[in-house]
Amino acid sequence: MSLSADHPIDRPNQDAFGFDPFARAIAKSIAALVSPEGLVIGVHGPWGSGKSSAVNLIKYHLASADLKGAGDLTLLEFNPWWFSGADTLALAFFSELGSAISKSLPDKAKEAFQALGRKLGSASPLIEAAMNFATAGVAGGLSGGATKFVSDLLGGGRTVQEEHAELAKALRESNKRYLVIIDDLDRLSADDALLIFKLVKSVGRLPNVIYLMVFDRELTEAAVAERFPSEGAHFLEKIIQATFELPPPEADDLRNLLLGNVSRIMGDVEEDRLTRFMNIFFDVVAPNIARPRDVVRLTNALEVTWPAVAGDVDQADFLAVETFRLFWPQVHRAIYNNKALVCGHQLGFEPHALAKDECDRRLLASVPEAKQPDLRKALMRLFPALENAWSNRFYGADFGQEWRLQRRICVQAHFDPYFRFALSDQVAPATEIEAFIAHSGDGKFVREALRQALATPRRRRGTRAAILLDELTFRASQVPEANISPLVTAIFSIADELDVQADQAGALAIGDNQIRIHSLLNRLVGERLAVAERDAVLEEAAKHASLRWLVNFALRCVGQHEPKERERQRDEPLTSAEAAERLRALALARVEVAAAEGTFVQLPDFVSKLFRWRDLIGDGGVERVRGWLAEQLVDDAVVVALARSFVATGWTHAAGDVVARRITHLNRGTVEALVDPSAFRARIAELLANANLDVDSRGALEAFEGAWTQSDRGDFGD
Repeated sequence: MSLSADHPIDRPNQDAFGFDPFARAIAKSIAALVSPEGLVIGVHGPWGSGKSSAVNLIKYHLASADLKGAGDLTLLEFNPWWFSGADTLALAFFSELGSAISKSLPDKAKEAFQALGRKLGSASPLIEAAMNFATAGVAGGLSGGATKFVSDLLGGGRTVQEEHAELAKALRESNKRYLVIIDDLDRLSADDALLIFKLVKSVGRLPNVIYLMVFDRELTEAAVAERFPSEGAHFLEKIIQATFELPPPEADDLRNLLLGNVSRIMGDVEEDRLTRFMNIFFDVVAPNIARPRDVVRLTNALEVTWPAVAGDVDQADFLAVETFRLFWPQVHRAIYNNKALVCGHQLGFEPHALAKDECDRRLLASVPEAKQPDLRKALMRLFPALENAWSNRFYGADFGQEWRLQRRICVQAHFDPYFRFALSDQVAPATEIEAFIAHSGDGKFVREALRQALATPRRRRGTRAAILLDELTFRASQVPEANISPLVTAIFSIADELDVQADQAGALAIGDNQIRIHSLLNRLVGERLAVAERDAVLEEAAKHASLRWLVNFALRCVGQHEPKERERQRDEPLTSAEAAERLRALALARVEVAAAEGTFVQLPDFVSKLFRWRDLIGDGGVERVRGWLAEQLVDDAVVVALARSFVATGWTHAAGDVVARRITHLNRGTVEALVDPSAFRARIAELLANANLDVDSRGALEAFEGAWTQSDRGDFGD
């Protein structure tokens, strides 16, 4: 990191804005001045326009041996912002002036310089008296009242007028000229800045002394208008004999410097994103860059903020948002406060005129009307959804996939890092995804990465495994083709581990990690491989698949070839019909083994797996499953597992409710399809009569009985 403290340049070869020709001309004019009498030259420009750089270049050329007339010129810099208050400023002014000028003067003149500084520095009212003196000219005298005031104040001795005359005589006879540079007047308070002008106009007006004063004319005239309403622009005209406005930098020079800084900090922009990057640069960033200091401000901001989010946000979007933060903070705040609006979740259904008015009200209410068209254009570059309101243009869902892949700010999941300078736990760092993809051919790496993600909870809900699977789905096209088979095999092998309650959606939402794996297969296998290749990859993975996932996946593949399913399905089945049958046979064989070994009953959601077993068998499946289950009811553990699995949990959302309500319910038809209800409830009653029954099992059995009773009444609330 290399932050700029806004240091001005001091050599022509550092000039990126074309200041040097201006500075060279001013230096040439100063060097050619003969016998100046307190001449004041002004260089003015807005705050941050590069005035100090121009002054440094003037000094550089005055120090050049090639500049005619500069040899007898002594430069003195007075920095008034080091001091504050009338007394201190006056004393410092003459102390600094005297330290440079009095070296070449006779002793009597030196004493006059010191005395003048002491007298003027002893009481600020003397400045006003000296102003009266300066108005009359160096050879003139103070008015009667002013002379008496000075004499009384000093209590005798030589007056300010006499000290000044002695000093002027010595300077006029000297063969030396002096250039006093007073920069950074912009940093002073209005009163202190006006005091410096008064000092220069009054007692500072001396033979062979030239002043170069650097200031913001607009600010200075505003201060004069406030303090001296009758003076206006005439105040500066009385003090400054020659004034020059610093030529503004060329817009291209400012933009090129900023682009160079951005490239250094943020790195190169990918070729396929370059056009959009430059569109955003010219529509959002460039209109706010009018002065060199604007470049420095934005550069320094990026130096601090970009490293925290590098690679995890879109470069163009981040540059634009930082521009809003620095130059339009009220719009920046409005964007942050209206995430759902700008990301499009509150647009699309309102009539066009209403949507436009709403967006104007919520995003641009604090912006002057003349600036609103430009800011609308800038905001639409970042948030395409706003084009719905402001230009009546709509985007399809395909664009959203691309925007999410690019981690654009218009995607709600990627919105917050642009403002918080850190990723939320709802998003995986790009480096993590890239590393996963790079190692996706290593089954051990894939399993360990997913297990680690599964063990990492998110702040609100769920695990990082869900985030990793989602990101992998969106980036499926980036997985090398050679890595597809080992990646799918690794995921199949731990699919049951990934099927955790934490990653299952709650009320009013759907989704779980098994659905995420199906989505990944669609993108990774279905969209990228020919059917023969898909069969080979998926059958190989199935050999290593965990049982529940294998059953789930095999039934999906078989179902895709059933007539009713084919009528609804527009996409091509994931496997061929022959491969689907082989997957069904493999899954059935694995279930039969588990049933025989007693592990099948231990599967979560036991009832659901019983129906899937039935579906795998096909004809005769009902009798086979019912017969096996009737034999198992002698086992207390099977009765408890069945009771637990028969009772389901769901969500309901009644009109007027703010949040959903959880409900438990039991489907009698499900029970009757698998067991004889009377015999099953008799076994439950038998177990509940056992005083030694453990608490967990008793709770499951009582929950079944309660749900059965509720089903009698038609009451399904929990």
